[in-house]
Amino acid sequence: MNRRGTKLGIWLIGFWPGLPWAWYRAHLAGFAVASGFGLFLNFLLVSSFVWPQLLDGQIRLSLWFVALFASVFAGIYFGVCFRGDISAFMDAWNTNDEDLFLQAQHQYLKGEWLNAEACLLRILKRCPRDVESRLMLATIYRHQQKWELAKDQLRILQRLEAAEPWGMELDHEWYQLEQTERITFSEIVQPENSMRFDSDVHEQGSLRDAA
Repeated sequence: MNRRGTKLGIWLIGFWPGLPWAWYRAHLAGFAVASGFGLFLNFLLVSSFVWPQLLDGQIRLSLWFVALFASVFAGIYFGVCFRGDISAFMDAWNTNDEDLFLQAQHQYLKGEWLNAEACLLRILKRCPRDVESRLMLATIYRHQQKWELAKDQLRILQRLEAAEPWGMELDHEWYQLEQTERITFSEIVQPENSMRFDSDVHEQGSLRDAA
């Protein structure tokens, strides 16, 4: 598909309620809305062409107007919310993501977390379903102790069908994240408990001296 056809396809997706969020952002709410609209549309098609006796003609016509309004509203809303993202997506259409990923790997091995993160975010902005890039991003967030951001990336991966072959890697990253978070928390809590213990001992010694 050429650039113009791809751009047209992306804009047409916007007229299906929830689908841009499901396809372009991998949001759970987008999947729910898109699936709900699909079921509603299938029901209208069945009641119109297979079993017309299911609905009164006036009710059926009203529901078609509802579906049309929802589709037009979704398309307008998509155009307003995603115009900048789609433009950036199309401007970078010919950029080689493999080069960016190799650059991210190079920065990752050097411990340059922010530079590696920037490369991966550029890839994911154009291809949100890139499993390998999103998994590396979760790892980078773990190294930066950005626990919630790392968990968000892993949750997105768990919702992607493309990530199913990566189940072992996902489980390992969850384990590493939980372990690192637990160790870091222990390192913070232990000095506080030690300081509190020393303070209690000092106070008890002072009380004995006063007695």
